[in-house]
Parts: sequence; structure tokens; C-alpha cells
Amino acid sequence: MWYSCKRSQYFWKRIRLLFPALILLYGSLQAQPLKVVTSIDPPLVYYDEEEKLTGATVELIREVASRLKREISINLVPWKRALHLAKNGRSDAICCAGINEERLEYLYFPSINITAEENVFFVKKGRTIKIDANLKAVSDIKIGVMLGYIYGQLQKTIDNDQFKSVQRVPTIEQNIKMLLAERTDIFIGNKIVVLHILKKMGLYDKVDILKRPGTDEDWIITDWPVYLAFSKKALKDPSYMKKVSQIIKDLKEDGTYTSILNKYE
Repeated sequence: MWYSCKRSQYFWKRIRLLFPALILLYGSLQAQPLKVVTSIDPPLVYYDEEEKLTGATVELIREVASRLKREISINLVPWKRALHLAKNGRSDAICCAGINEERLEYLYFPSINITAEENVFFVKKGRTIKIDANLKAVSDIKIGVMLGYIYGQLQKTIDNDQFKSVQRVPTIEQNIKMLLAERTDIFIGNKIVVLHILKKMGLYDKVDILKRPGTDEDWIITDWPVYLAFSKKALKDPSYMKKVSQIIKDLKEDGTYTSILNKYE
């Protein structure tokens, strides 16, 4: 009995000695930079004239990290590579990802999206491309899309090979070039991003946005919520998403969100 008590006292003494070190280790882990991967997506993610990383999305995720009291490291890679890094836990988070069943297997998503993508069809100026309003009769249409991207309700049509052909490329610039060379009839892209790149390439007057059938309105194919999503391999505590969700909610309610987006209009 005496021996058992001595062992117990020794055990708790060791725990008391180790406890401060464990606290310091936990704090150190919490203080590690938040590693985020994303892709070049001007004016949302791009390098300015001084080669500084900037853009609306960049400012938003930096603000989230600041409110999480975390330093942040942003790594720019092609989108498919970004997904791979997040899936394998080599990055903590990815921005900005839409939700599908496959991604739910390896990413935690906050309950609130950080932004949204307004995807439209782009066509070469002067070409008449007719697509029915329900997006069914597309068997004679060649479409360009981005590698690793998903496009809401249009995704099934793409995946089921209903288009004549689907050209998957890693950059918007390639989609633009293929469209102008008539290797594709249309491509789908984030309206604000593609228009920005067209201006930068000096091709703004060479491409049109397809109008909704029977109207003069831009045909918005998807208004797609996207998220600052976290790698399940890197983040062991899914309850962290509650904190992230609350922070995104707060920055939308306190005016920070609108203020940041307005700077890049």
C-alpha cells in the first residue's frame, strides 16, 4: 500500500512538472501560421505592380486569420494542385472551394461561405451560339472548363458527356485562347475574374457574355457559394469550424466584408 501511494505521488508530481510544458506546446501549435493554398484569380487573388500578393479574397482570408489570432501563409498553385495539397494535409486550408460529395470526404466546411462565384458563358464576339434555357440540348457544343473546378447544376451535364467535347485546362488564359481559335464554342468562368483577365490581355472587345435566351441579360449559370475549407488531415478538431463560421459571420455583419469587396470593384 505504501509503495502504491509513493508511485501515485511520483506520477502526479511528474504530471505537474510536465503540465506547463504541455501548455506551452499547445500554445505553440496554435500560434503556427495558418497555411492556405489557392490559385491566381485576379482581381480576387493576384500580384500587384510591386509583386505583393493582394486581392479581395486575399484580404478576406487574412482578416479571418487575424481574428483567429493566427499568422497566415498563402501559397499559390494551380487549382487541382491546391485540392491535392489540402486533401493530403500538406496545407491547413484551401480557398475558395465549392462543396461536393468528394470534397466533403477530405475537407471541413464552415457553415458560412466566404464569397461566391457568378459563373457565365463566354463566346467569341460575332459568333451565334444557341443553347436552350434548360441546358439540355448541348450535344453540338464544345465547352471549355477549368481543371478541378465544379459548376453547380451544370456539372452533371459536363460529367455525363452531354456536350460535344469538354476541354479541361488549368488557366483562364488558355480557355480564352481556345475560344478565339474556335477550338471551343463557349467556356464557363467567374464573370468578374474573366473580364479582368480579358482587359489585361487586351482582348476585352473580342469576347462576349452569352445572354439568357430571349433576353438582353447576362446568363448567370451558377451563383456558387465558395468556402475557406479546412483539411481533415491537418485539422483534427472539427469544432474549430464553429469558430471560423462565427468569424466569417461577424465580418459580414460588421461591414468589413462589404468594405473589402468594394475596394476591388
